[in-house]
Amino acid sequence: MPRRIAASVLLVTAFVSSCKRSADQDSRPAGGQNDEPELVATTPSDFVEHIAGDTGVTLRAPKAWRAAPCRGNTKLNLIADELGRSVNLVVVPSPESWTLERTVQTADTGLAGQFPGFKLHKADIIRLGGQRAARIVYEAVPNDLKLRFCQLFILKNDKQHILTYTARFDDFDELLPTFEQVAVSVRVP
Repeated sequence: MPRRIAASVLLVTAFVSSCKRSADQDSRPAGGQNDEPELVATTPSDFVEHIAGDTGVTLRAPKAWRAAPCRGNTKLNLIADELGRSVNLVVVPSPESWTLERTVQTADTGLAGQFPGFKLHKADIIRLGGQRAARIVYEAVPNDLKLRFCQLFILKNDKQHILTYTARFDDFDELLPTFEQVAVSVRVP
């Protein structure tokens, strides 16, 4: 289980690093907000609130999810079940003039050369509980373990708040609706 968590943090860190390198390389115009899909989910009332370290970011998750130790820029790490499916929140400084559109545009090139088995499934801008977010869904094989990821990037106060759901490839879809319920509850002050 710690191997999967470490792999998730490694992938987030690598993606953020690649974003910083390409911050000034892409000059395509930003997309409009009218065509952005809304992530629609309702957070159940029996979910409990978690506060992400000293960031003030809050989210609600199932009571059964347990907190795990955090390192580095990881501010919250929740283990969902015995299969090691997890959700974590990483907060890092945002490169100057960074946009959600650039996050989407560089998703494939940002990770493709860094991880064996990388395959981008989706990269788009969505509405998440009234705020804009970039959504990146991909698979990779860090440490010979085939995983799928859904990352949601929220830019606020010159920081990237990156919520990541990680699961084994074959187990990913089963918990995705619950991750979406958690995602819509995220509040970034």
